[in-house]
Amino acid sequence: MTETTDLLFVYGTLLGQSNSAMASFLKENSQIVENGFFPGELYDLGDYPGAVFIAHAPTKVYGTILKLTDWENTLAKLDEYEETGPGFVQPNEYLRKIIQVENLSGRFLNCWVYEYNYSTKNKTLIASGKYLKKGNEFA
Repeated sequence: MTETTDLLFVYGTLLGQSNSAMASFLKENSQIVENGFFPGELYDLGDYPGAVFIAHAPTKVYGTILKLTDWENTLAKLDEYEETGPGFVQPNEYLRKIIQVENLSGRFLNCWVYEYNYSTKNKTLIASGKYLKKGNEFA
């Protein structure tokens, strides 16, 4: 049986405070569940971030857990936006996978996440694990 969920964890340009068209699309096609995090590292890739899940990492990636309405169609549109799947250049820059995200109460939820799939060598680590770009600073 294939694992699935209608929850999505967003940490970058898909966050609600982003001005991207896809963030607006998500606002219309999801409900905020709560904030959360997963163990890993967040990198500045220029105009957007990339997160890497690392089990037992001392650092965390922070973001928002969303409940998707019509999750299959919403994920299909997000896959196009993130250019992930067989129809795009391989290897994909991002892979959509299910990971366990911890909410602020300590409960774990299975969520889809777009994980950065390229090398992080020579990429700038965002030590705070939060992508709230203000000028050239990260919160």
